[in-house]
Amino acid sequence: MLAKVRNGLEHLDDADFEKGRAVSGQRGSNRSLRALPGGSLAIALGSGLVADLLTIDELEKRALAVVQKIEDELEAELQGQVEWYLEMMNSNRHSFTETVP
Repeated sequence: MLAKVRNGLEHLDDADFEKGRAVSGQRGSNRSLRALPGGSLAIALGSGLVADLLTIDELEKRALAVVQKIEDELEAELQGQVEWYLEMMNSNRHSFTETVP
């Protein structure tokens, strides 16, 4: 759903505006807006909802979950790189001491 909202926002230049809502306009097909519930995007402030679809708390919860997933993936990748580096350093140290008289 958030991707549809983002796409709708990206194509507001093709939209018409009616009563605080962006609707698919005459200037472009704007499939992004038509893909949203009701075929439009609320752009007026004050309803307590983001784009008339999600509460701010739900948006924050979803965004934090995405951030946490990315952080977990980066941490796992970094841990793998650290382990590889330590193994390489340990391997180089052994091979160097074995060749030096």
